[in-house]
Amino acid sequence: ILYPAFDKKGYRYSTGNYPVIRTLRTGEKVFGEEMIMFDSDGKPITLSVTSAPVMDNQGHMIGVVCAAIDITKKNELLNSLNQAI
Repeated sequence: ILYPAFDKKGYRYSTGNYPVIRTLRTGEKVFGEEMIMFDSDGKPITLSVTSAPVMDNQGHMIGVVCAAIDITKKNELLNSLNQAI
């Protein structure tokens, strides 16, 4: 794996456990799964990942759509807010 990823508990994703691969294999819809990766400077970033199958008219999966949003700053702000309360 070129870019390793970890879950919120710090466990490394195996190749077959990435959301897009799970969707491709089983048709599972994944919504907002948080993955931790590292940028080119080695700084951790948190991504919210969503993936879903693309189906044809007969109900066969013909592809997968996947989106990843960087939520690092949002999580940092929420943590700061929680600490201030």
